[in-house]
Amino acid sequence: MQKILLVFQYVSTLLKLILKYKIAILRSFLFCVRVLPFKLAIRIPIFISNQTRYKLKNFRGGINIYAPIHLGMIKIGFTQAPFFDAKQNPSFIEINQGSISFDGYANIGAGCKLSVCNGGTIRLGNQFWSTGPITIIARKSIIIGNSCVCSWNITMMDHDAHELYKSGHCINPPSNITIKDHCWIGFNTSVLKGVSIDSDVIIGANSVLTKSVSVSNSIVAGVPATIKKTEVMW
Repeated sequence: MQKILLVFQYVSTLLKLILKYKIAILRSFLFCVRVLPFKLAIRIPIFISNQTRYKLKNFRGGINIYAPIHLGMIKIGFTQAPFFDAKQNPSFIEINQGSISFDGYANIGAGCKLSVCNGGTIRLGNQFWSTGPITIIARKSIIIGNSCVCSWNITMMDHDAHELYKSGHCINPPSNITIKDHCWIGFNTSVLKGVSIDSDVIIGANSVLTKSVSVSNSIVAGVPATIKKTEVMW
C-alpha cells in the first residue's frame, strides 16, 4: 500500500509539473539518460524546455548532482519573466570534455548558454536562480555558491576565447572564477577570468568585473567595477 501511495504521489507531482512548465517530458528524460547514471536519470531530476538544445561530446559524467535527487529539481530554459519568453529566447547546453555540477535546486531561465570544454567545469550552488539570458563558458572552472541570483544578459567566462602567444608560450591562460554564497548580479554584467567574489555581494547593472571583490556585504558597480558601498544586506 505504501509503495502504491508513493507511485501515485510521484505521478501526481509529475503531471502537475508538466502542466505548469509545459515541458517535453520525453526530451527531458532522454537528456537525463545521456548525462546521468540510469538509476538517477529515470527519476528525471532535470527538466529542459522545448526550446533548449544541447550538444554532447565525450560527455561521460557530463552532469553531476551533489544533493538528494528530486523530480524536476533542476529546470533549464523556461520562461521566468514575460519579457524573456522561452520561444523567443532558446537555450543551449554544450558539454565537450567537461562537466556541469549542481549542489541542489536550480532554475536557469530562458536564453541560457552553458558551455564546458577542454576539461572545464561549471558548478552551481543550491537555489541558483537566473531570470533571463545568461552565458557561462568554462574552459577551467566557474563555481557559483548557494542562493545566488542572476538577472539577465549576464556573461561569465574564465578565458579570453582565443589564446595569445609570446615566444611560443601562451600568455593568457584560463583562470578560475569563484562567486561565493548569496550574491546578486545585476543585468548586463560581465564577470571575467580570475575574478573571485566574496559572499553577500551585490553587483550593479552594466558592470564589468576584472578584479576580485574581497569585501562581503558590499555593492560594486562600474566599468571596471569598484566598491561603492559596504555593510549592505539584501
